[in-house]
Amino acid sequence: MFRHSWLILLLLLLLQSGLAGLAASELLPVWYAEGPGDRQFSSTDKDIPLNPASIVKVATSLWALETLGPAHRFETTFAVRGSLDRATGVLDGDLLVSGTGDPDFHVENAYLVARALNDLGIRQITGSLLVDELFWIGWEGGAEGRAQHPVTRAA
Repeated sequence: MFRHSWLILLLLLLLQSGLAGLAASELLPVWYAEGPGDRQFSSTDKDIPLNPASIVKVATSLWALETLGPAHRFETTFAVRGSLDRATGVLDGDLLVSGTGDPDFHVENAYLVARALNDLGIRQITGSLLVDELFWIGWEGGAEGRAQHPVTRAA
């Protein structure tokens, strides 16, 4: 339904901003566009790395809507394995984390999980923190800091 609508939206944004009269090379140092059937119809310096700025969020959002659908939600599940002594708040066991590749789980969310565990009466965990390969936290220190292999990230 939305196929290639990001290009139309980009053109509308350019028209609205009054920049439509500029050539692509004046507007952006790097440009690449393709049409139906993945046919390239315009490009300028397409192999030069660039920081795309915020406008790319529009295309990324449309891609996500096309690919995942508007009802998609990433789920991260936290579970415990073991027994909880409610009097002391000690979980004699492990905390398990199962992700689904959520790109927006950040350190702040981990603090919210810690608070929820405290609200459940868990004050200490004697076992391990076991994380599956589809879970990761935010940018993990940027492009250079993120371990590429999922098992390495999980560890």
